[in-house]
Amino acid sequence: MAGDPKRVFISYTHDSSEHKERARALADRLRDDGLDAAIDQYVNGTPSEGWPLWMQHCIEGADAVLVVCTEKYKKRYLGEEQSGVGLGAVWEAVLARGELYGLQGNNTKFVPVVFDQTAIQYVPAPLNQYTWYVLMEDYERLLRYLTNQPSIVAPPIGPERKLPPDP
Repeated sequence: MAGDPKRVFISYTHDSSEHKERARALADRLRDDGLDAAIDQYVNGTPSEGWPLWMQHCIEGADAVLVVCTEKYKKRYLGEEQSGVGLGAVWEAVLARGELYGLQGNNTKFVPVVFDQTAIQYVPAPLNQYTWYVLMEDYERLLRYLTNQPSIVAPPIGPERKLPPDP
């Protein structure tokens, strides 16, 4: 990639310590592969601007937002969580829905990902029409998408073939 690395933000819920570790391992691997991946775990303490504004800046500044879909994430995305619980994911979902609304369905930014095939059911409806990735088996396919490196490139169009008239 030429120029500045693409910026990727990872939006996820703190479902368990194992889930948090998988989300951070994803961010680490993306950074190893040349992407400027951001995740809350890289922040020491609290960001100076506070978490809501930090999340907003990350989402607005990202070329891609990886939405790590789980049952808890979907519940928070859909506004079905009890009041005061999971505020970070709820806020990120509000920001994502706002951007998706403004994009009028032309989304290339918000990318649903799951850590196992059974979690596909937790991709929120506004995102389930887009390509989703099961990690880590689909990691290379995701990396190709994020870095615009298709696995198959169409050959150049040749000259138009001239056909003789029928006899």
